[in-house]
Amino acid sequence: MSRLSIEEKIINILKKYQWGLTAKEISEKIGISRITVSKYLGQLKASGILSERRVGAYRVWYIKDLAEKTRKILPKKIISSIGRAFLKVFGEQAYNIAEDVGLAIIDEVYELIAPLRDSSEENIFTIVADLVSTLSEGVKAEAIKLRGGRGIFRVYVENHVLDSDIIKLLASLFKGTILGIFKRIVIKNVQCKEIIINRVKNGFEIILEVEVL
Repeated sequence: MSRLSIEEKIINILKKYQWGLTAKEISEKIGISRITVSKYLGQLKASGILSERRVGAYRVWYIKDLAEKTRKILPKKIISSIGRAFLKVFGEQAYNIAEDVGLAIIDEVYELIAPLRDSSEENIFTIVADLVSTLSEGVKAEAIKLRGGRGIFRVYVENHVLDSDIIKLLASLFKGTILGIFKRIVIKNVQCKEIIINRVKNGFEIILEVEVL
């Protein structure tokens, strides 16, 4: 049986961690020095197989094609259709249900989008925003960490097929996903204050204030 090349080992481990790993994590998992791994990561990036992104102070490596697929967990047209069905069947209760669905989604996909092992409360807001951005195409989340365990999330949603009622429902969904991710990472009580929705150019922005208790 032929031995796997270093490139094959890197690709195989990243197939298991589709959201990505740092060079240090890859090094530890395949048992090769970080310097050697970094060399091959650069080569794989140059060949178009891998890509990288910043998560706080870290560089996370991932397989380019797989990452593009994971960014479409909830296509917007599907969200729109499901959202209208929710509102039709559940009325005002649909918003509370959407929050519960957001929590449930994280339970289902967390292993796929799991963040770095050494995430901490210092970079947690940035990491959560990055993960929220994977939930659907046309969604971009960013976060500002405030004092006292508080932070502000701004989630921008491109508006091609979504109306204001669906955006409100989507805001509840994002609230659930954000709380679900925090619950997984920091394992502490987290509260989210009132959601603010603004119409902006070519879309909507959803603003949520979160406090880690």
